[in-house]
Amino acid sequence: MIVFQRTNSSGDTIWKMTFRGEGQASLGAGKNPDWSPDGRKIVFTAGGPSNDQGIFLANDDGTARVRINIPRVNDGPGVESFQTPVFSPDGTKIAYVRDKANKFDIFVVDINGSGQRRLTANAGKNILPAWSPDGQKLLFASDRDSGGRMNIFSMATDGSGVQQVTRRNSMTTTPCWSPDGTRIAFSSVEAGNTDVFVMDLATENVRNITRSPGIDSRPNWAPNGRTILVDRNEEGRRERFISTGTVTNIIAIPL
Repeated sequence: MIVFQRTNSSGDTIWKMTFRGEGQASLGAGKNPDWSPDGRKIVFTAGGPSNDQGIFLANDDGTARVRINIPRVNDGPGVESFQTPVFSPDGTKIAYVRDKANKFDIFVVDINGSGQRRLTANAGKNILPAWSPDGQKLLFASDRDSGGRMNIFSMATDGSGVQQVTRRNSMTTTPCWSPDGTRIAFSSVEAGNTDVFVMDLATENVRNITRSPGIDSRPNWAPNGRTILVDRNEEGRRERFISTGTVTNIIAIPL
């Protein structure tokens, strides 16, 4: 099943469907959804741009919504909002982005709201966390060392050991790991187009797998590691899907 966000004049809603596009069902208001590893829960954000906005858990049919009681961080004025919550591979923790006064940092918290840890605290934007398959590292996008351009970095789940993974001269975001942890996929601008790329972590070889005139981003690996689902935005039409993606069509790219 695929979980996705649909945005229109009525607001943001979460939906699910099969990989064939069948059985579409609304799961209620919200955005930035992500499946739990066992497929029984979703995590998502809901609420307006105020301190009422938060991170929620629900059953896979949208019922039994529960807000995760995340402690507010007292680090100066501004309204907190939350983005892109994602389950750890064992389903016990959630990584997310907190935006406060236009400062974006990555946090990890247990699913019951305890054990909150701040992983980034530099002046740059740190967004779009993605867990490694073994749960020991996180990929994320940041402009900290790239002259204002986003690149992909990795770090341990306690925030230590930060390493720059990509060194591209254009906006590079939406990272994800392959199921075996040997490759990563990400989106980046090349020759004026936003395409999806795959990097072999051992050789650092990078290849463009989409080469589309549209905007291709938010790659998601299929569990077998042989296909990547890509969000394609063409002709200004936008629909949110696949955890945190923004697309018009679901495109499956064989590797």
